[in-house]
Amino acid sequence: MEPGAAFVVGALVAAAKGLGLAAIGAGIAWWRARRRVRELEAQLAAAAQVEQDTHLAQLEQGLDYLTRQLTELADQQQAILRRLPRGHDAGDSHGGSDG
Repeated sequence: MEPGAAFVVGALVAAAKGLGLAAIGAGIAWWRARRRVRELEAQLAAAAQVEQDTHLAQLEQGLDYLTRQLTELADQQQAILRRLPRGHDAGDSHGGSDG
């Protein structure tokens, strides 16, 4: 083999090794990046779920508060109706004379 041809073959082999190592390195980097993206997406989904659970708990607390207030209002309305004389109609709210 000629010395020039041997040099070209050696250069091609070295280039092929270099490209092969670069391809392997790029593949490993891509795999690690993809794994990290999946981890970050899972963390984001978990954080969103926690936030959603917090909002749901706040809504439940608000609904419980409103339920207690409505129950108290209904009890007070019943107490007022019991104090009214029997001749008054609960729907009669004119407040004036009948004439």
